[in-house]
Amino acid sequence: MTQRERMRHVIELCAEGLYRPDIATLDCGTLNFGDGNRAYISTPEYCREGAAIMRDLKVKVEMEVFDTGNPWFVKQLVRKRLVPGPAMITAVHGHPTMVPADVGHLLAMVNSLPENCVWSRFRHQPHADAVGSASILLGGNVRVGLEDNLYLSRGVYASNAQLVQKARTIIEAMGARILSPAWARERLQLH
Repeated sequence: MTQRERMRHVIELCAEGLYRPDIATLDCGTLNFGDGNRAYISTPEYCREGAAIMRDLKVKVEMEVFDTGNPWFVKQLVRKRLVPGPAMITAVHGHPTMVPADVGHLLAMVNSLPENCVWSRFRHQPHADAVGSASILLGGNVRVGLEDNLYLSRGVYASNAQLVQKARTIIEAMGARILSPAWARERLQLH
């Protein structure tokens, strides 16, 4: 599939204008799914093409990284101005072929991110709460929602609102604060 085909929904929404997206995802690395024969291929040229499409559409790029080498490529996209600043990056953990979901690996990734970026991290259950807490301690943000996690606790399905409330409770108990939508838009420099 070409990058234009993959991003057709973003392109069409921007052309339509009614529900124009502020942000869209760009997967910045190839990813194996388990130990079978399934993989998502995302070559550097494929990513550069996707970043250019979103830049031209004036849609903020949320770059997802899956392994400790992916931040190197993210820096290249920022340096070549394919991704306007501040860079928005999400570190994804939770599958056996991704970076392990522990603080040591998170710290290695954070130390490799571009300066002045806005970053978050997510991991699928069962350790989503611990991952969010570690992100806050290292100066990052928390990404939460049903795309990443279906459960409020073991075996208990969640609503999006319940996941957000649980994350908010943990974040505020740690002494951090929640960004308002207006503050987040300003920080990410959304149009």
